[in-house]
Amino acid sequence: KEVESLSATETLSHCARMPGPNGHRRALLAVTRSDAVESVLETHNEAGLQVADVVPAGVALLNTYSRFLNGRPGAAMLVDLARDTTDVAVVSGSSLLFSRSLSFGADALLGVDTPGTSLDAWSKEIQSFLALYRSRFQGPEHEVSSAIVSGGGAAVQGLTSNLASVLGLEVRLMEDLPIRQGERDVAFFASAVGLALAGLGEGPVESSLLPAPLKEKQMLRGQIRYWVLSAVAAVLAMTFLIMRSH
Repeated sequence: KEVESLSATETLSHCARMPGPNGHRRALLAVTRSDAVESVLETHNEAGLQVADVVPAGVALLNTYSRFLNGRPGAAMLVDLARDTTDVAVVSGSSLLFSRSLSFGADALLGVDTPGTSLDAWSKEIQSFLALYRSRFQGPEHEVSSAIVSGGGAAVQGLTSNLASVLGLEVRLMEDLPIRQGERDVAFFASAVGLALAGLGEGPVESSLLPAPLKEKQMLRGQIRYWVLSAVAAVLAMTFLIMRSH
């Protein structure tokens, strides 16, 4: 199969089951370019870091929302503005409905290294995302009631007011929402917190874009400790039996 003119060998995908409303089931399909994942793996390998998993940004944001903000009525649009990217996701309860990553972030808005992207242009990209979402998810139960902005770039002056004007929605900073006092930094590190929750297996959805050979390697690495413990236990048991026989 092909996705947006890319062959199956050029993409990585994963399909996960999610709970839906009224007992219905939903399937979450995550797709990315293989070379994008390879670039991430190469960067971490050069830094001497072992990659445990590759989790879609939308799933990471869902994890953070579900852990700290779940219970808000209706669907919400999460906008996480990092240095080089903007990740946007529409979530409802414990389900991720729609997600995309935009290839510019706070540096582009601030004009770092390159001519700046205007707030209007950035907000209109979010507007296009929302229009695409609405074309696929219709009905009052899917209507987005608000937008929540997180990430270090959320502090860009005039960002929330501009986005609210373009979208015609209530736009709030995640840090201004009722998060417990000791967890205020979650708003600045929403994606990182969501990745940590995924690593701990505490997210509502499990979605991984780690290439199959690396998944198998991870599984074997995790099983080695049990093999070692089993061997030690067997040796101790044999030693005990021998001592008893004497």
